[in-house]
Amino acid sequence: MGIRKNAKMRFFIFLSITLIISLISASFGCKKAEEDTAIVITEQTATIPETTKEQKDPDLYSSSSEDFKNYSFLCPQGWTLFEEENGSRIIINGSQGGAMTESIMVTVEKEGSENGFNSSDDIFEKHYRLKDKIDYIELLEGHDIQIAGQSAQLSGYRYNFKEDEDFQAIDLLAYFQDEGYFYIFKYMAIQEGAEVAEERFTDFLSSFKFEKDSNAAKEADKKNIRNILILGDDSGLGRPGGRVNGRTDIIMILSVNLDEYHATIVTIPRDTWTAIPGYNDNKINSAHALGGMELTIKTIEAFSGLDIHNYIITDMDGLPQLVDYFGGVEVTVEENISDDFSGCYLDAGTHILNGEEALALSRARKGRSMYGGGAFAREREAAKIIKALYEQNNALEKLIKMPAIINVMLKYTWTDFDFGDLIYLMAVFGRLDADDIEITTIPAWPQMVGSASAVVYDEEATRELFESLSGE
Repeated sequence: MGIRKNAKMRFFIFLSITLIISLISASFGCKKAEEDTAIVITEQTATIPETTKEQKDPDLYSSSSEDFKNYSFLCPQGWTLFEEENGSRIIINGSQGGAMTESIMVTVEKEGSENGFNSSDDIFEKHYRLKDKIDYIELLEGHDIQIAGQSAQLSGYRYNFKEDEDFQAIDLLAYFQDEGYFYIFKYMAIQEGAEVAEERFTDFLSSFKFEKDSNAAKEADKKNIRNILILGDDSGLGRPGGRVNGRTDIIMILSVNLDEYHATIVTIPRDTWTAIPGYNDNKINSAHALGGMELTIKTIEAFSGLDIHNYIITDMDGLPQLVDYFGGVEVTVEENISDDFSGCYLDAGTHILNGEEALALSRARKGRSMYGGGAFAREREAAKIIKALYEQNNALEKLIKMPAIINVMLKYTWTDFDFGDLIYLMAVFGRLDADDIEITTIPAWPQMVGSASAVVYDEEATRELFESLSGE
């Protein structure tokens, strides 16, 4: 299968979604013992203050599972805490001001489960496998430690975040097995030294103990809904435009219900005829060319009635390498495709595609009959590829691989997400199954508007679609 160099990029969406949905990770480190001895963190070192029923600790959290052994810990003061499934996954975020951001994750997974690991060696091997994927500064010495009286292992590394020598990150991991479950701790920080990070890690683990604490008062923060605008710019490979003023030929809204663990991808045809604030009515993809991201967001918010919280934009440079980085993608097509323009030639059935082949499939629109044909079919195939890529990595693998995934993805995208935003979304996306991600589009059809070949839409039905995502 070939792909012509002058072909337009239709499959940028994979970069964007994978950036968000593959983002489950962070790590932990440990503070070195004074005389090169193993670190011992036991229940006796815990700093949980004694309180009475009337004096519940506002920073003390306890899990409430009926499956695994329950635990408690102190949440650093002022940090946000998000909880899944009564403590099967916890993420807490904190910021020290400026670019410094740090997060801690606690994950409890049944040994040998579909989403889990089979042994401690499996976790350790996957953690260190990343050394060939990102630009490391330093691999940190591993340790045998104890956490709440349990034997644990710790590993970690410090590396250049986004390949910037002045923008450093640290990723540390600790884990142990108990009664058929893995307890995995990860710590990740940006713009933090290893010694300081390890000290914060030790402080946190010193408060971790088994058993539910009746004095706990810390409740999970509400996550609510996050709407993310995803744009594919018709530029790259030497073409003009790009993230500044190119036309956005792929437009999607990813609406994530962070409390209900459900996501909806709404595709918006690039030729949709709508109002461009400050300009005349035009095709919706012209907003970016006319006024960059600011005008694009205003246009999409006016069109959808939704608040756009973040955006991700990319062009077609580097897309095949990105798909190949993840080892290709397995997809099923429902019809024979032969598209000379995109270079896509596939029979109906299941295929494992490399980067160029996946790009060609997502661009193919000639002679299509499925999903409304033409550009509508192209957008649907791109969304299917997103889900297929998501299914190829289970939740814990995403957690372990997160540093490498973020680094490689940010080579090819521009976004207003900061580190804290990314970690914030990881816990939710790690638990989402592909069945929890719905793909839909606005009710629209091709139609001439004056002399322009455009797409018009059912305004009432479109309004109802977006209202259903608002959570109101």
